[in-house]
Amino acid sequence: SPTGPLADAQLVAPEFQITDSSSVVTMTNVIDWAVTGNLVLDIEPHFGAVSLDLGEYVALAQESNDVLLDRLDVLFTHGGLSAATRTAIAAIMQDIDDVDFRTKTAIYLMLTSPDYATSI
Repeated sequence: SPTGPLADAQLVAPEFQITDSSSVVTMTNVIDWAVTGNLVLDIEPHFGAVSLDLGEYVALAQESNDVLLDRLDVLFTHGGLSAATRTAIAAIMQDIDDVDFRTKTAIYLMLTSPDYATSI
């Protein structure tokens, strides 16, 4: 639970009961592994690395960063991506020449953004 008036009143915030610092770090690592194609299922029987087919999104990134961000906004935040988050992601994207890496970075940043966390 958060500290301050809520804790003083012995109230809890549900989002703080299901999310903590450990789960946030774990989730960002899982998202990174999944998006970059480094997710290996280390269970019996052993499977190879799992990778996502991001071809549709790479094509959008080749068109323009804005087109990709528009699609990711609808897909992940239901059109609720804040201007601040969009600007931050766009600024990072513009510095990445490799379109595959740019696409993966944009998806990773969307999935780890507060906008996404509060839209699901």
